Amino acid sequence: MKSGAAFALALLLCGLARAENALVKGGKSPDGRFELRIYQSPEREPSDYYYALVDASTGKPIKELPTRGGFSKYSAAAETTSALWHSSSKFFAITDRGTRHSRELYVYEVQASGIEELELPHFFQNALGRVNATQGYAVSVVKPLRWEDKDLICSLAFDATVPNGGRSPQYTTEFTLRLYCEANQRSYLQLVSMNKPEPHEG
Repeated sequence: MKSGAAFALALLLCGLARAENALVKGGKSPDGRFELRIYQSPEREPSDYYYALVDASTGKPIKELPTRGGFSKYSAAAETTSALWHSSSKFFAITDRGTRHSRELYVYEVQASGIEELELPHFFQNALGRVNATQGYAVSVVKPLRWEDKDLICSLAFDATVPNGGRSPQYTTEFTLRLYCEANQRSYLQLVSMNKPEPHEG
């Protein structure tokens, strides 16, 4: 009886250990060398998790990503977060929820010393300007769709504050961030195109 209870407890503990981290959707690099994983960390606030780049062959973390999100908890983030790797396995994009109505975009470069976050151009301000607005209202959801060579194609859903203080319709658009990465130079992203934002129907 005791041995049976001990075995059941061991299975439970193993299950809990497995639940403490998970592979992010799309988190395995094309060359199979890296994984992007999410780790539960109850002592962290306000979100009880963090992301780390992991050596796929050993399972050992290479570098923890800076704290992101701030809205979701581990179980929700593990379900909704996604990553999109560049074919070179040297760059990846990830989204995470910042508020109830927002999803943020982050792009990283894998380097010999770890990873480095790339600064994003001001695409949201560009989108606001295209609908004659200067300030967002509540919704700002970015989704990386695909890499085309060095171009990262993304979608953006957003709304804006109108002159009387109210809320605009929700708009959707697509935009392109171009990656510049040359030897012995710091990599960077540039906004090279954005479609006209269209009111969202439905």
